[in-house]
Amino acid sequence: MAPTKRQRVLCLPGFGQTGEMLLGKMHRLRKVLEEDHFELIGMDPPMVFGHPSTHYGTSKVSFTLEDMYSGWWPRNYTHTFEGDYDSFNRVLWAVREYIERTGPYDAIIGFSQGGNVLAHLLPLFEKPWLHPAFSSPAPWRSRGSISSESSTTSSSMASRRNSLLSASPPDSPINGEFFSGGSRRSSVGEDDIWPIKPFKCAVLVGAYGPGDPVTHTWFDTPVRCPTLSVIGRNDAWIHPQYQVDTAAKFLNTQTLWHIGGHVFPVAKEHNIAIRDFMVKNCLP
Repeated sequence: MAPTKRQRVLCLPGFGQTGEMLLGKMHRLRKVLEEDHFELIGMDPPMVFGHPSTHYGTSKVSFTLEDMYSGWWPRNYTHTFEGDYDSFNRVLWAVREYIERTGPYDAIIGFSQGGNVLAHLLPLFEKPWLHPAFSSPAPWRSRGSISSESSTTSSSMASRRNSLLSASPPDSPINGEFFSGGSRRSSVGEDDIWPIKPFKCAVLVGAYGPGDPVTHTWFDTPVRCPTLSVIGRNDAWIHPQYQVDTAAKFLNTQTLWHIGGHVFPVAKEHNIAIRDFMVKNCLP
């Protein structure tokens, strides 16, 4: 019997966390998943925030290393981006490049703000024409690394924002034929294609959104990726009802409740339930 192909899982941490920190919080889930041929990979959020200090005198404001922390976008953007679509766009471009560079991935897990990012990604993987970051093949192959993205001019960013607001579907509907062109090799030596195929399943933990009016139309047609929403009954950061509303945006969804707060559950029964969900959707 041929060995079971390992299933690669992209993990998106919450605000102020790194990919490694999230994997540490998921150590019990990782243990049960690794027994079933799953490999979890944590992505660091692409933006760095901090508190200004004047360690070098009042004439120069700087950030100290101790003040630095990662995030996907500013912490206060829980329900809306408040018109700051530049941050939103940069995150989508960064995720796209990371998947191109380190993928492919079979499944995805997002915690807290990482779950918010995940909720935005799922419709884009099924309808990539909705945002320019996913609507064309590997743009950085001709214009250099995505690192140049952070230094783009304001006019370029404004143009990208306008593209976000005016994007329209291609002539081809989303189906197997749309996802069958232009094979290439990923960084791990496996065949991959553009557009990036939708995930086999997704797990949202303490997740919320999307709440910005710009993204409402992304859910006009059902998002079909199987999702599992893990919700803490005593979550004091993101109200459980808001997480229930997020789960309702997806067509094929399940909900797993635990008695904790805004945390990744550690109880054996919850980790087994998550494992069973992923095995059911990822393994033949």
